[in-house]
Amino acid sequence: MKINLSLIGLFMLTIATNIIGPVNLKVMSGLNIHSNLKIFVILVLIHIVIVSTRMVTWFKILKRVNLSIAYPVISLTFPVMLLVSHIFFDEEVTTTKTLGVVLIISGLLFNSHNNA
Repeated sequence: MKINLSLIGLFMLTIATNIIGPVNLKVMSGLNIHSNLKIFVILVLIHIVIVSTRMVTWFKILKRVNLSIAYPVISLTFPVMLLVSHIFFDEEVTTTKTLGVVLIISGLLFNSHNNA
């Protein structure tokens, strides 16, 4: 099986934008818009770039991979987001959330085995 590094890079970029986008919105939600208007506008512009990048990478991925294969890979966003939210926002990592991550990764492994 040949590993396509450019495709892996596109998937990683899509997962990254799936994480950075909501993190950016979380930061924006904590701002007082009236006293931080410049920062807020900058974050809005950054968010537009993030969403645009995600759209372009999805187009490129879907030209090369079936949706039934591509979409489950994006579910890796959830385990990574759990770590990011814990590290940056001190959100709790519970047993239930950890079990959910295990189920997501198990589902990916089953899906990749069936599509191999």
